[in-house]
Amino acid sequence: MMRKRVIQAGIGSLLLAALAVFGCAEPNSPGSDNVGNTGTVLRVYDIVPADGAGLEGPGVDVALSFCLDGTTEDTGLFDVFATLTLENDSPGLGTAQNANITITSYEVQYIFVGGNPGAVNVPLPTHKAHLSIVVVRGGAVSQDILLLPVTHKFLYTGGGGNVGVVTIYEAKITFYGVNEFGDEVKGTGWTYLEFLDWATC
Repeated sequence: MMRKRVIQAGIGSLLLAALAVFGCAEPNSPGSDNVGNTGTVLRVYDIVPADGAGLEGPGVDVALSFCLDGTTEDTGLFDVFATLTLENDSPGLGTAQNANITITSYEVQYIFVGGNPGAVNVPLPTHKAHLSIVVVRGGAVSQDILLLPVTHKFLYTGGGGNVGVVTIYEAKITFYGVNEFGDEVKGTGWTYLEFLDWATC
């Protein structure tokens, strides 16, 4: 059974490589809005997901595996966190040059990409949360965030998600904040999540 999971993961990785070549959205891409007016660029990159089940990378364990002896292969379902970098890379343009940024909130949108044959598109609600982080001008910080609440896993399976094949979602992470002059700042990064019953008997 574990061999099957390795093969499926390999197929999912090939699909991710194809998506990176042909477009959609590039994983871990930095981005920022309103640069021309604020002179402030907020970059979001080096996004590394980690499922509380012990998976590091895009793997998201979405189901418990009950073995023939009545036990389970894994101990439960958990939140998925992510470590990422927030960088204040202001180019010195606009009305507010080289200003500190205070991050006040972020949101994660989940966009169905595809996967192996049998993958099901289950719409997942946007996750929103508040933060209070200062990124000084020219500086960068490493930050941990809740990327996917465990409740979204139940929404996925309850909505007809196929836990037996790799199903890929793009996670679009957008941070919101203000600079020292009160100008609104927004920066976006992307990563991918591979839904599957990863821990099997």
